[in-house]
Amino acid sequence: MEAAHNTALTATYSWFSSSVREALLTALGDRDMPRIIHGDHHALMEAIASGDPDAAARAARALLERPKQAVESLLAEN
Repeated sequence: MEAAHNTALTATYSWFSSSVREALLTALGDRDMPRIIHGDHHALMEAIASGDPDAAARAARALLERPKQAVESLLAEN
């Protein structure tokens, strides 16, 4: 998000990603959800900065895969 050079967007994204994680932890009651690793966002930020929507879509899907699998696994247990 910093690549956008938009402080409001960066702050909103930071708040949003933390809020989503906390909501999932509360809803699913599991403290084993994957931690947010900001370095994992590098490919997505690079794709956005380069203006490549296809690369950005691939990077976004890859970024969400680990938390998606964790949520699916937790839901399957309940």
